[in-house]
Amino acid sequence: MGKAVIKHMKSSRPLAHAASWLRLGLISAILALSVPLGAQSAEQHREKWEVATDVASVLKNLSNAKVGSVSRKGTPTSLVGKLGQLQKTKQEISEQDLAPVLDGILPALRLKQGDLRLAGIQIDELGSTHARYIQYKNGLEVVGTRLSLHVDKKGLVYSAFGNARDGEDLPKTAAIDAAKATKQVLEVNSAAKDLKADGARLVYIVTSDKQDMHLAWEIHVVGTGEKLPIDELVFVDAVSGKVVDRHTRIFPAMYREVYKLATGSPPDYPEFPPNWPEINYRVENSSVDSLWDRTEPDLTSIAFPNWNNLDNSYRYYYNGNQRDSYDGSGGHLVSYLNSSVDPNNAYWNGTYHMMNFGVGDGTNFGPLAADSDVVTHELSHGVTQYSSSLVYAFESGALNEAFSDIMAAAEYSYNNGNSTAADVWKIGEGCYTPSTSGDALRYMNDPAADGSSRDYYPDRLIADYAYDAGGVHYNSGIANLAFYLSVVGGTHPRSKSQVNVPGFTDQNDAPVRKAYRIFYRAFTVYLGPGSQMIDARMATVQAASDLYSSTEVTNVNLAWDAVGVPSIVDNNCSINLSTRANAGTGNDIMIAGIKLAGGSTAKPIILRGMGPTLASLGVSGVMADPILTLYSGQTQLAQNDNWSSSPDKTAIQQATSAVGLYSFPDPSLDSAILYTLSAGSYTAQVCGNQGGTGQVLIEAYDTDSSNPNHLSGIASRCRVTSDPMIAGFGITGTSHKRLLIRAVGPGLSGQVPGYITDPKLTIYSGATPIYQNDDWNYLDSGIAAATTRVGLSALQSGSNDAVLLVSLPPGAYTAVVEGVSGATGICLLEVYEVTGQL
Repeated sequence: MGKAVIKHMKSSRPLAHAASWLRLGLISAILALSVPLGAQSAEQHREKWEVATDVASVLKNLSNAKVGSVSRKGTPTSLVGKLGQLQKTKQEISEQDLAPVLDGILPALRLKQGDLRLAGIQIDELGSTHARYIQYKNGLEVVGTRLSLHVDKKGLVYSAFGNARDGEDLPKTAAIDAAKATKQVLEVNSAAKDLKADGARLVYIVTSDKQDMHLAWEIHVVGTGEKLPIDELVFVDAVSGKVVDRHTRIFPAMYREVYKLATGSPPDYPEFPPNWPEINYRVENSSVDSLWDRTEPDLTSIAFPNWNNLDNSYRYYYNGNQRDSYDGSGGHLVSYLNSSVDPNNAYWNGTYHMMNFGVGDGTNFGPLAADSDVVTHELSHGVTQYSSSLVYAFESGALNEAFSDIMAAAEYSYNNGNSTAADVWKIGEGCYTPSTSGDALRYMNDPAADGSSRDYYPDRLIADYAYDAGGVHYNSGIANLAFYLSVVGGTHPRSKSQVNVPGFTDQNDAPVRKAYRIFYRAFTVYLGPGSQMIDARMATVQAASDLYSSTEVTNVNLAWDAVGVPSIVDNNCSINLSTRANAGTGNDIMIAGIKLAGGSTAKPIILRGMGPTLASLGVSGVMADPILTLYSGQTQLAQNDNWSSSPDKTAIQQATSAVGLYSFPDPSLDSAILYTLSAGSYTAQVCGNQGGTGQVLIEAYDTDSSNPNHLSGIASRCRVTSDPMIAGFGITGTSHKRLLIRAVGPGLSGQVPGYITDPKLTIYSGATPIYQNDDWNYLDSGIAAATTRVGLSALQSGSNDAVLLVSLPPGAYTAVVEGVSGATGICLLEVYEVTGQL
């Protein structure tokens, strides 16, 4: 394996929840056990993850593409679907082959031809091709952006990922020169030792925090900090002179080299390692291996385990992910066991392709190089540098940190037989507080247990760069928990959400292996420098689809739902509903309300009242002869007793087959109506012929998904007895739909006698309960806003009605309404889509 040359340096402070960490100069103090002064919670910080109006109009020309995620500026950061079909007559795809597809996407990104330049093309183990592009504006590189096109082995361009975009009216020339910008940066950070500028260039930058674009001077600054080297790219607005962003280049490595630094004063970091005194412990296949036999404490307590940890990390990446070292090309893994610099720190140095491990102070930390989590974590920063290049600040930095933790957990599991034992989810337990057993630096299964990590996206830390580079360690817990839940399943450890994640099963693959293959592929293939949490969600969904089935895709979506990371909602997909309950007479007949919205063109809707056929499906006590009636207000539009005698019998059969419904026997006494409806609200009622009662199923299905006029709300009213009210609903399309689901009992007071006093609502995916609510949270402003948005009457504060506001991926679900403590009575079950921002 050849020696890798890494041209950039990136820093990381991955081990920072035990003590106060201080970086002088460009890296400020980080207090890890408490929320930093001036930092905020994101609890009230609501993002606008929606497609901009001008972009939406352009996307109409890409009819086969769906938006998976968007930037804060309203441009797509992922497009999925049929973006183009290449003639796959050769193994390799060229830039010219992809040009027509790229040209079709550019307008949706507010880009034009020539704004993107090909950076490279790779073919992966699945036979898929991945092309990455760098963005330019007015001839200058746009730092912090990237676009990638992805082509399967049959030539289908199935997705585009990245935050490349334009539409910004910015100056083309700088108002201040490079010398002035450089002087300002050095003066502000004059406290750092030996601080100097190592070059400057004019670029455009999309900032890692606000995601806004500036014309800026990129100043490369190097120097010596108290505990870590300083090596940063500082971006100075070329008009205002303000610092608008900074990218640290110290990533705080099967060829192994292990060294110990000689005693003495800390070295001159900018010249490191050429002038750094060192003791060579061991080099792979080298004659210096004879030094391995020296009797020194560091050899047995640090160097021996570090040598083995390097081996375990390398083999995990090589065998688990088919990656040859951090750079994918067999780069040497170099460790420095350093007692001269901060003993309680470890970092990846990208310039010199090496890892530096402190020996620990014996109280807060033991030897960091001897902990397998720390070794794999640092090596993974090198993997990130050579793949996604996630900027080490704010959300992208939190993803950078999370990827290193996730790979550390995966390596431990891989080398312990795909274990999911408790220690898999602990990070740094082998070196953290050596006198205390059982604790760890971070906990992936319960991130907040360390006292500082965040575990829920709406509650993420909002901070300036000075605070942990914008919260990279605090917020990494969000993605860490999503990874854990995707493997093991379950609910949020602190009940921040009501989602129950099924967890991966061991069908076809070990659960933890499924998860790390998905997350590895997402982070190395689909993410880019400025990716946000919403992009990581979409990337893992795409990776799950690449590698496994819709079951795994749903599981990954639910894991991100559980930690509160949003999804793009496609409100042009339909919801379909079927409700089964015991229907009686009078107020106890079954009533369903349906609402259509989103377009002006009328479309056929199929409605069915199933009674006799339920018996053949194993249901007892069915309604023998249901009559189905459709109303608009008080006006009867259609009625059917026996579907076999309907004049629309043939059309009903065809529509039933088209939407995948169970076909009625011919003849049967079940009822069905196929009726063309415009946008608006309607009511369907099912009662028994000649007063008959019993179990009945009412169904409403959209027959044309291409028509934007779609079913947007469905409600069913019937009596809940000892038998629960059961409603099945489905979501079509390719994107999530946000739904307000209510089981209303006390809310019917004064309208319907005999209402159920305390309903409980549970949503199932298959046989797994994923959401549940007994008494609704009337303090939830999202529920209040959603209720207003869909035009429903507000429920009384503190009532026992049950309400859920959820975002669900396409699929089939079941809502079950039961009475608490045996309560019975009339209940109204409502399922409504919620559009726009709340």
